[in-house]
Amino acid sequence: MRSSATLDADDADEVERHARGLQRRRPDVSVAVLRFANLIGPSTDTPLTRYLDSRVVPTVLGRDPRVRFLHEDDGAEALVRMALSEETGSFDVAAKDSVPLSHCLRRIGGQRLPVPASGLRVLRGLARHGRIAYASASAARSVRATMDAARWDTAPLERVLRWSPSYTSAQAFESYAGSRAAEQPPRGAGLRPVHVLALARATLGR
Repeated sequence: MRSSATLDADDADEVERHARGLQRRRPDVSVAVLRFANLIGPSTDTPLTRYLDSRVVPTVLGRDPRVRFLHEDDGAEALVRMALSEETGSFDVAAKDSVPLSHCLRRIGGQRLPVPASGLRVLRGLARHGRIAYASASAARSVRATMDAARWDTAPLERVLRWSPSYTSAQAFESYAGSRAAEQPPRGAGLRPVHVLALARATLGR
């Protein structure tokens, strides 16, 4: 069994290809892949939480995607239950509801920086040259990951395990936001004015 909780899209696809290959070669082995929604909770540290923790948070201009979360405790529970089963296949693991990205940023105090999708490519270029922090560099991928909240189908998992996550997306995010407020961690360095200027120039074609 393998979870795709913290993998990017390309890595997750490769994991699933290997899993399908193993299943073909070893039909006597139960092979299950869990596709986790965005894991979150008091102890979670992922590209998405680092993105949310930045002082300035780049978002896609004109879009307010809905985020599907999975509480870290529910993620661990799903892994244990699947490991103790003999089920085979690929399963989505996510809370039933979703939360607007704008709500998440308002809740934790991040300053939104709406930029066109082309502006996010500028961020990736800056990151490749080591000019910005990883949290901002991964913004494009993190935002894209939140846009597919509607595609999750958790019914197969609930059917085979007779179980569903105990936290809603809103509750899972609140557990993260509440712990973050209590600890008051320093915000990531994120974007500096020079980076905002580079984004503006790229957007205007100057």
